[in-house]
Amino acid sequence: MFNYPDDFDGEMLGIVRDAGSEMDQPMVIDFAVDAHPEATAIKVAEACKAALNAKGYQVEIVPPDPEDDEDDRWSVYCSIHMIPQYDEIVQIQKDIQAIVEPVGGTADGWGTYGNAPEDA
Repeated sequence: MFNYPDDFDGEMLGIVRDAGSEMDQPMVIDFAVDAHPEATAIKVAEACKAALNAKGYQVEIVPPDPEDDEDDRWSVYCSIHMIPQYDEIVQIQKDIQAIVEPVGGTADGWGTYGNAPEDA
C-alpha cells in the first residue's frame, strides 16, 4: 500500500514503514538544518521560528557533541507531528531551504523515530 519513489526520501520512508510504523498515522518528523557556527545557528533558529512556529513546528538548536573533538557542527531541528507523506516531506524540505539559505543554513534531510510500538 505504501510504495515510495526510488530516491532518498522514498527509501527513508520505506525504512520507517519496514520498522513497523503505521504510515497512515502521525509521528514526529525532525527536519535538520546545517547551521554553523553558533551565530549562524541562532539566526537560522530565529528565521525558522518566525516562519514555522504558527504551523506547529518546534525549533531547537543542537550544539556540537562535546565528546567529539572533531565535531564543530551546529544544527537546528524543525520538528512537526504529521502523517508522513512523501510529497509533503519533499516540499517541507524545499520550504525550509528557502527559509534558512538567506541566513547561512542548509537543509540537511529529515529523520523520525516513527510510531511503531516499542516491542515491534
